[in-house]
Amino acid sequence: MSDTYLITGAGSGFSKEIALRLAEQGHDVIAGVEIIAQVNTLRAEAHERGVELRVENLMSPTKATVAKHCPGTSTSY
Repeated sequence: MSDTYLITGAGSGFSKEIALRLAEQGHDVIAGVEIIAQVNTLRAEAHERGVELRVENLMSPTKATVAKHCPGTSTSY
């Protein structure tokens, strides 16, 4: 059983590399980015490395994203 990690700031730099390396090791990784353009860029890099990585824009989460990753959390905002 692998651990699940939420890595914030994963759109660039150290956090990006940590997210990718944890995914390479078989962990379940949710990579949080601040800029919507970073979502596709990071997904593409994960694909190139042959790893599964969930990439989410954490700056403006949708109700569906909140419900998916935080079951039981109120989405009446």
